[in-house]
Amino acid sequence: MIAKTGLRGLTHSLRTTRFYSTSATPAASTSLTGRVSGFFSATKETAKLYYNGSKQLFSNSKQAAILVREKRSIELKGGEVSWTRSQFLMVKQTQKDMKKLPPFLFLVLILPESIPFVLMFSPSMIPSTCVSLDQKRKLWTKLKERREATANAWIQQLNEFQSTAENLGKEAPNKAGELGWISQVPVAQFKDAASVLHLAKHAPQYFEASSLERSVVKAMNGSIGLTERALLTSSLKSALEKHFDVIREDDVYLSGKGDDILSLDEMGLIEAAEARGISTMEKTREEILDDLKWWLTVSVNKENVRIPTGLMMMANLIRQVKQKE
Repeated sequence: MIAKTGLRGLTHSLRTTRFYSTSATPAASTSLTGRVSGFFSATKETAKLYYNGSKQLFSNSKQAAILVREKRSIELKGGEVSWTRSQFLMVKQTQKDMKKLPPFLFLVLILPESIPFVLMFSPSMIPSTCVSLDQKRKLWTKLKERREATANAWIQQLNEFQSTAENLGKEAPNKAGELGWISQVPVAQFKDAASVLHLAKHAPQYFEASSLERSVVKAMNGSIGLTERALLTSSLKSALEKHFDVIREDDVYLSGKGDDILSLDEMGLIEAAEARGISTMEKTREEILDDLKWWLTVSVNKENVRIPTGLMMMANLIRQVKQKE
């Protein structure tokens, strides 16, 4: 009797085990089906993004070509052409994006799944029209981390030099490191608009991109999404200066020639700030406006002093670090 009961119990146990095992298989199958469906859905959306982005870029290219052609024609006759800020930015951005398009399309055809990773680690390779809003936000978050790391590293070097200078006196300049002469400048001066202007007037040569070490230029490029992996240092410096040539002209637009920063919508304000290395993630509109106003006060100053690229970048990044001197 006991044996029969034990056998029945074992049989019931086996049946129970088989029941749960067989029921798990459809669940796994359903999960797999869901994953496959999700993959194809994501692939479809990605393909749509790249198709529409490339289509928009070609459309922008045609409009930009017309604007440039008309401007040249009028200027050859001795006239002047004033573009709106949106026209100016569209022409400049399209010229950059068209250079990125051939390698981007090659990447899309060969290894499309790698593009999100490329965007994170080398955003300068992707045309702006082929980046989704979600991808932009992820990139801006990543850039925020890079800026904080770079600024904190500079602050540490500056503070260490100040401490060393007190002990070594005249021998201190030999301990300046990658920042060179710049190491002598106290951190507080980079956060003060008047001090930044003073440095631009009396020591601009130390802050020009051409005078900076490769590691410093690389860090600056990385903080605004420019190329960091060029073989030649001159290419890194050229990319930084070309970017700032556009920014300086845009600064004039935002300072009164065109759109006022207060009139910018949310996305316009964020993109204007991020292009200058001003972090926007986890900030209110008022905080972003304050940072952008400070930038414009220094860049488009009343004395019409040109602020060297390196000085503008260092002051901007260091200023954003709160209470970490």
